[in-house]
Amino acid sequence: MPRKKQLNKRPAPVKVGALCAYPRRGPRADDAWYWQVGTHRQHKLVTTPGLSGWYTREDLERRLAAALLEGAADPAPEAGPVATVDGLLRAWLSEQRHRRDRGRIRPASYQSYLGTADQVARVIGAARLDRVDGTTQQHLIDEAIADGRAPATAGQMARILRMAWRWGGRIGHCPVRELGRAELPRPERRYRHYTPTATEAEAIVDALTGWPRILGELLWATGGRVGEIATLTWDQVDMAAGAVVLDGKTGRREVPIGLGVVAQLGAWRAQDLAGPYVLGVRPLTARQAGRVAIIRACQQLQIRETTPHGFRRLAATELIGARVDERTYEGLMGHSYQMGVRLYAQARACSVREGAARLGRRDRGQVVEGPWTARG
Repeated sequence: MPRKKQLNKRPAPVKVGALCAYPRRGPRADDAWYWQVGTHRQHKLVTTPGLSGWYTREDLERRLAAALLEGAADPAPEAGPVATVDGLLRAWLSEQRHRRDRGRIRPASYQSYLGTADQVARVIGAARLDRVDGTTQQHLIDEAIADGRAPATAGQMARILRMAWRWGGRIGHCPVRELGRAELPRPERRYRHYTPTATEAEAIVDALTGWPRILGELLWATGGRVGEIATLTWDQVDMAAGAVVLDGKTGRREVPIGLGVVAQLGAWRAQDLAGPYVLGVRPLTARQAGRVAIIRACQQLQIRETTPHGFRRLAATELIGARVDERTYEGLMGHSYQMGVRLYAQARACSVREGAARLGRRDRGQVVEGPWTARG
């Protein structure tokens, strides 16, 4: 009796040069299988990014041949034997550099890996790989927190250690065991929605130096959002007219600045800054480091902490207090007049509460004498 033909038989692996492909699931209606593509290292298949997918056998062979011509299977530089965490990180970074050069990771990702791995090596670089475990990872986090780093930074350091550890386990550099997840301290959430007074804002700006001072001057002078100031370029500044064009979430608007700010911008520009941005730093740096600089200035001055957005709220309350008309207010601030009235009311309520606190505790029903009691 003739043997019945077997349907959907799994195809044999495909090997083209150093690239190997293995069918993992399928077939689909078009007879395509899902192939995992990679190269063999130390008797293990290391997947090559961007090649695995659904192919017929003929399409797969053509794809692998083209990938070989593109250099997708070029071996990464061989790393020598390693015995410490520092050696493991160096070997792992060499692999990441090879992946960057082949376009498999972004250059920015490699730079992030490089900086974080350096921080890890400074703390536990001398630790022997055969003694590394979850306790070592927790020690890394505890030391990073004790050194003043943010919990998010400490968590990123632990993540880089785990990435390098898994990679080292795959190629035989370190024991094949998981380090697990370490516990990160939960920072106390602090709300800094305080609107500074004009005197406090002036003191904060005077305490800043470098580009953070220019940031503070522009925040207060324009009432702009920190993102609008961070992305401000020199072609948006009209020195002769004494105005800047802010481009934010509500569109572009022209805001006048005082002669003092114009003079400071002129002196700042004379320093031959690199790049198109007025602050001379990347927008992300301006947003994050500028916030930290303002908070530290408040701590130095021993006044209530505020943020860059506090300067915007201050500008809004000053415009409302000056009784500017609605159209002018909305054109300068880029939000509705009703929003400004609400901010003004909040700032006044805060001032009243602080004034009441300065009066001290009083018995219920006791009247505070003042000039307002004479009004009929």
